[in-house]
Amino acid sequence: MPRTKKPAVTADQIVRALAAIAFEEPEAKPSERMKALELLGKHLGLWKDPPGEDGLAAEQSKLEELLQQRRERGTPS
Repeated sequence: MPRTKKPAVTADQIVRALAAIAFEEPEAKPSERMKALELLGKHLGLWKDPPGEDGLAAEQSKLEELLQQRRERGTPS
């Protein structure tokens, strides 16, 4: 049966539900609390990497630096 209406869920409702899991529900497991806190932190922008410093770019930069050091020493890469 096809759906005719989308449920009316707002970002505020989701944030409130996550906050309830993280802080209010006594039966919530520690792993559920941690996941709720993680999602709330992401929503609030607490876990963002600095601009241009995502994991892959940082690792690539380190690798390029190591290769340059080897070239300067005359070590084959």
